[in-house]
Amino acid sequence: MKNLTVAIFSRCAIGTAFHTAIGGRLYDRVPQSAVWPYARYTIVTIDPWRTFTEDLEDIVFQFSLFSSTSSADEIKDICTALISLYDKATFNPTGSKVVGMEYLRGGEPRDVFDDTEEGTSRYWQSDVEFKILLSRD
Repeated sequence: MKNLTVAIFSRCAIGTAFHTAIGGRLYDRVPQSAVWPYARYTIVTIDPWRTFTEDLEDIVFQFSLFSSTSSADEIKDICTALISLYDKATFNPTGSKVVGMEYLRGGEPRDVFDDTEEGTSRYWQSDVEFKILLSRD
């Protein structure tokens, strides 16, 4: 799966609307000192799908988007840029081929209020999932 995440990260290249919207901050593990806005990605599920002639994996891949602005406008714009970049995307991770990647669900921003030892914080979060069909070479 490392090759898949590397390929997905690479697609978020400098100059894309999504890269610009998150200031290039796309993480698999968010550092404590992360600057807002940012995005985190993770693999939710991997289901093998084999036929007599094909070896495939059905993957649900999630992006979690975070913004600390007072309105939901910024996170909505980030979500739009994300879906535009990855919906119906095709690319070839080393050792496999993405047969298809498409928007599955999510994108509605949630107003989150956290009470932690450091104090309270309020931010927007939006989780967006994509379905990826990966063919092994």
